[in-house]
Amino acid sequence: MMKFSAVSVFLILLMVGGCASPAKDVGKAYVSSKKYKNYTCEELHAEADHISYEVTKLAQSLDKEAAKDNAQAAGFTVLGFFTLGLGWAGLATLEGGDGPEAVEYSRLKGEFEAVRQMATEKKCRL
Repeated sequence: MMKFSAVSVFLILLMVGGCASPAKDVGKAYVSSKKYKNYTCEELHAEADHISYEVTKLAQSLDKEAAKDNAQAAGFTVLGFFTLGLGWAGLATLEGGDGPEAVEYSRLKGEFEAVRQMATEKKCRL
């Protein structure tokens, strides 16, 4: 039976917490619907379409980055176990965390919600 040292457990937790998040785990930023109060229904529809396109692009990129980070982290973890800890050094090479794409994704999700709220207020169909 394999025993985990405190350092091993810490590094595993660091690895899991340091990987990029998949799109489904990125929350949405608050954006006031008042930003869109002067938009017509047609403009709201066009804005919703544009935001949806950008959100889809970013979601694909975030999911790809999260999968890459997870695969690299798994490889370094296995290497760490089988090389008596020498593979743990590879974890330091992971970029990890959520970068500017995740921030933009969160903002755009908030923008879409604001557009949707204003469209509902104006009784527009999206």
